Amino acid sequence: MGPEFVEPLRATHAEYGRALGITIAAERKQVAVNLSEPLPSASNAISSYALQLLAHAAADERYVETVRAALMPIDKFRAAARRGAVGPADEPAPDAVIPSPPDGSQDPK
Repeated sequence: MGPEFVEPLRATHAEYGRALGITIAAERKQVAVNLSEPLPSASNAISSYALQLLAHAAADERYVETVRAALMPIDKFRAAARRGAVGPADEPAPDAVIPSPPDGSQDPK
């Protein structure tokens, strides 16, 4: 395909875009979004999730490592937030609470 084909094709394509009203981008309206409104709900959901995981590990020590892995993203996020970093941290915070295996007084189910 040479310029004798491509140039008319581009011109026709541009005309078609104008006819459909899609050649020029529409003005975008700025919408203010208050992200602090859903924050308490998200925080409560994360807390409930962590509590359920800890209860699961306390009920059966076979799940302790799985629960630690499941809680790791929360630890990484908290560490990154403390540092003011964007994105997750590579390591949990030094003072992160990691569940200990039960003392054996409970029977695994």
